[in-house]
Amino acid sequence: MEERKGLYRSLGRIAWGYVFIYLNFNLGSIDILPSWAGWLLICSALPGLARAGEPSALLLNPPCGLLAAWEGLCWVLTAVGEPTELWGLWLIAAVLTLYVHFQLFTNLASAAERFGCPQRRGLLVLRTMNVVFTTLLSLPLPLDEGDTWFFQAASRYQFHPECLNEELKRKMWGFRRACEVELVGCPHCRG
Repeated sequence: MEERKGLYRSLGRIAWGYVFIYLNFNLGSIDILPSWAGWLLICSALPGLARAGEPSALLLNPPCGLLAAWEGLCWVLTAVGEPTELWGLWLIAAVLTLYVHFQLFTNLASAAERFGCPQRRGLLVLRTMNVVFTTLLSLPLPLDEGDTWFFQAASRYQFHPECLNEELKRKMWGFRRACEVELVGCPHCRG
């Protein structure tokens, strides 16, 4: 039951991490929900996920730390008004982001299956959508205001950032609620 408690806490941190990563609230040029904090939250959740039977989640610690450092650098550069077009580093960050999203959602789906939570399939679909959408947005496509083909295709398959973000929140909080129901029903875990 300790595994389930650790998974429950980790899911909360991961969900809040994604809120910080995907939502941007700016005061002037400063994002008050910085992405670097989201990556640190996800990084802090990985040991709990590993204790819940997903030891490969610990392999995400170094990339999450690098992504937190990258986002922190971009956050500071933006705050002081410096350009953040560091293209070589940007490409490395994009590849690391794809790896972390793919592996994290794979670990979460595996944990959902292990604990009998119904979110497994939804997490795998979300993993694939997230990776495809992130890849498309990372490609150096020649998009300008007249090129609507990409956005029409994205809307046809519901690859809007808002849709992806909403689906992410729905799956993560649903998985967390499923774990919570099991914890409340267990006489060893009350209190």
